Amino acid sequence: MNKYMFCMSCGEEREVEIREEKEAYPVKNEPTEINAQVTYCKHCGEQIWNEELDEENLKEAYKQYRIVHGLLQPEDVKRIREKYNLTQTAFAKILGFGEKTIARYETGSIQDAAQNNLIELANYPNIFLLLLKKNENLISNIDYEKAEKALKLLMATIIVGEKAFPYQTCRSVYHYNTSNTNYFGGLPNVKAS
Repeated sequence: MNKYMFCMSCGEEREVEIREEKEAYPVKNEPTEINAQVTYCKHCGEQIWNEELDEENLKEAYKQYRIVHGLLQPEDVKRIREKYNLTQTAFAKILGFGEKTIARYETGSIQDAAQNNLIELANYPNIFLLLLKKNENLISNIDYEKAEKALKLLMATIIVGEKAFPYQTCRSVYHYNTSNTNYFGGLPNVKAS
């Protein structure tokens, strides 16, 4: 970042310093407090608006809002989508969202709780498989095949902590019968072992 900026009070370029201060940013009509980076003129001591830092501070406020409300961060949404080898548009269609919705969430827009919950549920391969089958007519055959291939790999191995288990071992707790799915409720019939 430039160590010199134009100071309105001084009327010329001045050396600046960055200070960390508590500030509240309004996020969805809720004040969200962060440790903001603020620019000051070293000559007169006046605060100078810094677009670059203001954008970073706003991103931090959004991040804190998501933490407080238990929402996925943009990188979490992206990780879930990428594990199925899908584009943002294809993933959005499978979840029943608008085409640009996932792109917005991955670039920092804040999702509502209902959409967040659906994305979190899609993280589970069994649930994502149901959504993929239910909405396969909304995506291309190529996207469907890519997701299906990713699912097969994911369902072959489940990682728990630092240990890998064959998926069939983990499935023994619950048997998902996708051919006997109760689509009225949206979830498969589950029978505990």
